[in-house]
Amino acid sequence: MKYTDRMDPEKYIVSGTVRSYNPNNPVTLLLMQGNEVKHTTIIAAEAGNGRHEQSFTFKYVEPGTYTLVITKAAHLKFTVHNVVVGEEDLDLTQDGREAVRLISMTCGDINGDGQINSGDMLILLSNYLQLGEKILADLNGDGQVNSSDLLILLGNYLSISL
Repeated sequence: MKYTDRMDPEKYIVSGTVRSYNPNNPVTLLLMQGNEVKHTTIIAAEAGNGRHEQSFTFKYVEPGTYTLVITKAAHLKFTVHNVVVGEEDLDLTQDGREAVRLISMTCGDINGDGQINSGDMLILLSNYLQLGEKILADLNGDGQVNSSDLLILLGNYLSISL
């Protein structure tokens, strides 16, 4: 099925689903070719807490091979290589790669250094049971920095470390 646009009928929709924590923070998605950003979309922040699945859509995408880069505060960057847009709309939830069918972002990179490590743990612990300037330590988005956030961070820290 082709995205119908009277101005240019040779462009298509790319869609999918992202799972992440704390829906109070937006998700930024980039479709890139090489180092050039071709398309950008943002999944807007929404009220809630915990882990959520949110859909995204890129419209007017020309056929070609892209890299999808997904970023969100306090999460590790997620990259999908070889996103091939052909002669029809592309639904990534039907992709042959399991990790692409439901893109699950790893939460816990509070300091934004691209790793979940002791630096993130120190930030979380220094804000434990309070919510001040370090709002990113509220990993699940419930308005508190508490044991729920600690469990999320520890779970992801241990799964990456092993």
